[in-house]
Amino acid sequence: MLILVGSGLRESQLTREAEEAIKGADIVIVETYTMPSSKWLPTAVRKLNSNVREASRSELEELSSNIVELAFKLKVVLVVPGDPLIATTHSSLVVEGLKRGVEVKVVSGISGPCSVESLLGLHFYKFGRTVTVPGPWRGVGAEEAALGLLGNLCHDLHTLLLLDVSPEGLSLSPSRAVKELKESLRRLIGTKLDELMNMMVLLVSVGENTIVKHFTLGNADSIPDVDVGSLVVPSRLHVSEREFLRYAYSVPEDIMMSHNKLLQGFDACSAYSEALRVMYSSSA
Repeated sequence: MLILVGSGLRESQLTREAEEAIKGADIVIVETYTMPSSKWLPTAVRKLNSNVREASRSELEELSSNIVELAFKLKVVLVVPGDPLIATTHSSLVVEGLKRGVEVKVVSGISGPCSVESLLGLHFYKFGRTVTVPGPWRGVGAEEAALGLLGNLCHDLHTLLLLDVSPEGLSLSPSRAVKELKESLRRLIGTKLDELMNMMVLLVSVGENTIVKHFTLGNADSIPDVDVGSLVVPSRLHVSEREFLRYAYSVPEDIMMSHNKLLQGFDACSAYSEALRVMYSSSA
């Protein structure tokens, strides 16, 4: 049997169902590369089961067939931070197991993206496409992320920008992510980027302690130095969203109103069309 267990974002979020699955396993495999802030996880799992092996992303992908093979004879538990099926590596493992006739069970956990969106108090149904800002180890720019942002702004939707994680488990820093995003936006929409420099961006970290900070796209020097985080670019904020940000995280009303006014006057759909034209012409 193969059981995928989501551990949540910290030890206190391990559910009773997750703990029972770990305790009853013949072998437990722990991976932490999808969330660098989850270094606590192996220690927490060893409190529940002594037969624990840690696996990197490459090891997990290379061992997927071995894991499924083991699951024919043993109860194998794969413990991952957050929710187990957010990452495609884990969902492909489920598919491989089911294809080969292995019994598979999933124990859900609290995910990082869901926590980021809910803790900000922004309307959940106003979030558009989630994008990832790639790290320099990918050898590509952030054009896809920039395109996703512009498309969401065109439809008046919030954007969650995840920060890439290297094969060694290092997260792209928020300041580097903003730099990469601005450079890609400049390549796609040229001088139109100047109109967005005062657009508000939120930095959110949901590890042991929740951290929410605000800054503008053009003021990257003010970005706090956090180990792991995500960025959120809000669309025009509803009054209830502004109230939540003001009272929960001390975001000044004048900054949010300025953000709304900026987006009201910015032709996001025209910028999105221009970005698409540049993307397709450069790849032709």
